Amino acid sequence: RAMFLDCNSITSVGPVGSGADVELPEYFEISGFSACENLVSVTIPEGTEEIGDYSFMQNPNMTTIYVPDSVKDIGLKCFGETRNINSITYMGNTYSSLDEFYDAFKAIDGNHASKRE
Repeated sequence: RAMFLDCNSITSVGPVGSGADVELPEYFEISGFSACENLVSVTIPEGTEEIGDYSFMQNPNMTTIYVPDSVKDIGLKCFGETRNINSITYMGNTYSSLDEFYDAFKAIDGNHASKRE
């Protein structure tokens, strides 16, 4: 159920009012932004509780990800196979260890993740 599979016109995803190419409302279960060639940044809206499996997988130009503290579940390989990530900011405390946190972002090469302590 991919909403925007292979949609190369999208460069950004963010909350309503952010000016992103795709603006998502609060409390939206995010799924289906895989293989969007030109997607560069993702800002998950505050209020979102879950990001579905493989939601942002295979986005080769994605560089920035922001996940608010409302997110309680990040799906399997949600950001997998994205090779140019240079910033992941996760504001939540869902994961009890950094190992668990990094497991949610499997298959990302060369990333720099930050977690609020």
